Formats: sequence, C-alpha cells, structure tokens
Amino acid sequence: MKQKLLKFFLILFTLSGAVSAQTRTVTGVVTGKDDGQPLAGISVTIKGTRTGTQTSANGRFSIVVPSSNSTLVFSFIGFNTQEALARGVVNISLEPKQNILNEVVVVGYGTQLKKDVTGSQSSVKGSDFTDRAIPSFDKDLAGKATGVQVTNPSGLLGQPAQIRIRGTNSITNGASPLFVIDGVPVPPSNTGDVGGFTGSNPLADINPNDIESFEILKDGASTAIYGSRASNGVILINTKRGRAGKTTFNYDGYYATAKVSKEFNLLNADQFITIANERLVNAGNTPQAFPTPGGNGGFVNTNWQNYIFKTASQQNHNVSASGGTETGKYFFSLGYSDQKGIIIANSLKRISLRANFDQRVNKLISVGLTSGFTYQDNQGPAIGGNSLSGDIYGTIRMLPNVSIFNPADPTGYNISTDRRSLGPGSNLINISDNTPNQVFVLEQIKIDHNPTA
Repeated sequence: MKQKLLKFFLILFTLSGAVSAQTRTVTGVVTGKDDGQPLAGISVTIKGTRTGTQTSANGRFSIVVPSSNSTLVFSFIGFNTQEALARGVVNISLEPKQNILNEVVVVGYGTQLKKDVTGSQSSVKGSDFTDRAIPSFDKDLAGKATGVQVTNPSGLLGQPAQIRIRGTNSITNGASPLFVIDGVPVPPSNTGDVGGFTGSNPLADINPNDIESFEILKDGASTAIYGSRASNGVILINTKRGRAGKTTFNYDGYYATAKVSKEFNLLNADQFITIANERLVNAGNTPQAFPTPGGNGGFVNTNWQNYIFKTASQQNHNVSASGGTETGKYFFSLGYSDQKGIIIANSLKRISLRANFDQRVNKLISVGLTSGFTYQDNQGPAIGGNSLSGDIYGTIRMLPNVSIFNPADPTGYNISTDRRSLGPGSNLINISDNTPNQVFVLEQIKIDHNPTA
C-alpha cells in the first residue's frame, strides 16, 4: 500500500513539473510608431482566451502565457490591432489609424460617426488657423466651410467679423450664429460689438492654438438641440484636451510685419491749389487756396498717408503641455500675442491661459474641468459714421497744403480757431464739412477696451 501511494505522488509531481515547464512570462514595451513614445493602457490579451493585461504608464507589460506557441494581441482605440508570438521579450510599435478622426464628428450632444450624421454639417481642423498671422480665428474662417460667409468690416484689429451661415436669415433681428465653446453656449449678442466704437470681440479671447476643431451646424436640425438660438446656425468650438501618454511640450510662434498694399494716389499741394482755384473761378468766385509757408523758406506739402499708415509689427508665442494616463489627462497652454495695426492708434495685446483636465473615477463616473483666462487690451479709433470716425475718409479729405502740427495751438496740432475742423493754413476758407485733423483724431480720440477674462 505504501509503495502504491509513493508511486502516485511521484507521477503527480512529474505531471505538475511538466505543466509548469510549459508556462512562461512574457514582458515587453509598447510604443507609438510615429513618435516612438511609450503607450499606456494598451490591451494585451492571449489570442483565443480572455486572459490579458494592460501596459503601464511607461508602456511596459508582463503576462504569463501557457506555452511558447501562444499569440499575443495588442489593441487600443485609435490604433491598428497587432499580433505577435509570445516568446521571451516582445516589443511592439502600434500604428495609428489615419481615418479615425475623420469618421467621428461632434454634433452638439456628443459624437457620432460621420456616415451616420444626416444633418448639414462641416468640420474644420484647428490646425488650419495656426499657419498664418491672425488676431482671432473668426478672421480666417472664410473659405473653410461651404455655406459660411465671413465679412471683415474693416482692417482694424479687434473688429469682429460678420459671420453668416447660408445667407442672411433675418431682416430685423440678429443674423449671427450661436457659438458653443466646449459645450457652453455664447449668445450672438456677446460675440460682437456693432456700436460706434472699435468692436469688442470676445471671440478674440480664444487663442487659435488652443482650438482642436470646429463643427458648423448649418440646417434646422440644430434647433432641436439649442432651440431658437440656433436659427442662424451653430458653430461648435472644441478646445484641445490631454491624451494618454508621456508628457509632450509644444511651442508655436511667429514674427511678422504688415503694411498697406497700395496707397491712394492723391494730389500734392501744388496740384490741389490749382484744381481748387479752378473750381472756384469757374463758379464765379475768387481763388481762395494758397501755399502755406513752411520750414526752411519753403511751402507745406503734406502727404497725410505717411502719418496715418505705418509698417506694423506682429508677434505671437504659444507653449503647451499635455499628457496623462487612461484615467487622468491634462492640457495646459500659455499664449502671448502683441499685434500692431497698419493704422496709428490701433493695437491688440492678449495673454491667454488654458487648463483642461479629465479624470475617470470609475467605469460609470468621469469628471472634467475646462478653464480659461484671457487678458486682452484692444486700442483703436471710433468706427461710426460721423466725421470723427472715418479714419480713411478723413485721411483722403485732408488738405495737402496745410501742416499737421501747430506749436502755437495748446494741443500741438493744426486745428481751426473754432476747434471744429482742420486749420486752414493760408487758405481763406476752412475745409469742407468741418472735417477734423485726422492725425489728432486718431492719436487723441481712441477707445481702450477694458481687459476681458
């Protein structure tokens, strides 16, 4: 009896040793094929079974396989699935799916496959706005999507663009679309100032480098989500968020200069005196335009455009950091923009800070934080219809035979004695329509918007 029991245990021990000899531990690292960075949260399973594991934050994994003939399957959303034989150390580089971003679009209440969207919708990538010098993304939205008309009322920095989706849908009420920034609706009345001052443009608070994509909802189906506010269309703005993986840092910047492409061909002082007096004489009046003595024994010949227009410098700098794990992701950015206008007294400075967080508590609960701070200082002239506001109109109306400055005047500028118009110099009558000294208007009467956040 003892001999039989001894043989039984010897056989059992031999079998268990044979089984343990077949199992083995396989380790390795999973990286991205494009950048070679470790990928966290990649699913590693034994083919044909439910046994598996996930890669750690540094892309490493360890799994026990039943035999050397086992096959490992590496898979993750956004990457092509790969297989490899389980032999010792297995290092894998996963290739991203190139079409995954083109197939999913934001629809206002989540995301859908693009092929399943039945409404009229256009998608625009945020990268389309970071390859040129623009003060705000709305300035360059023209031509990016069908059915969207963008008109820039003037060349002033900070002037909000007029955006119309599929034409003007209202005669008496507003025609601007509804903007939704990271799920928060912004009423059209808060996205542009149409008063008589330089437009305050809250859309310029958004750093173009922080934008991931736009979704433009163009038909009536959008009213089912946002109600009557969406009657003129909806533009969904999605800012960038962190992605699982190693922390990545990015810098984007430029320095540029801007100037007018062509100036007006205006009369000089001699030509103006000749033409003005011909008009007066032909009407039965006596000549009233005469040369104004200037410095060094000469006469005044002022090219007002040389004082109104200038070569403007523009610079923009943006740094960002993003990363995280499958359970927690983050995105930080800091932007600085300093742009001068091609017209004197027009400038735009912006400092922006953005911080987005996403945290998955468990399978059912996820929390997130979307925050942004912007300091914007926008200076510019008035833009209404009166004589104090038409900077280009006033420039081409200025008399070339009078000077800009007058040291004898308390203001230092050449202004008429009644303080209503440009000083006449040697002319016997004042400038028509009481047009003021345009350089004085631009340099002294300007609007400085309060910083926005």
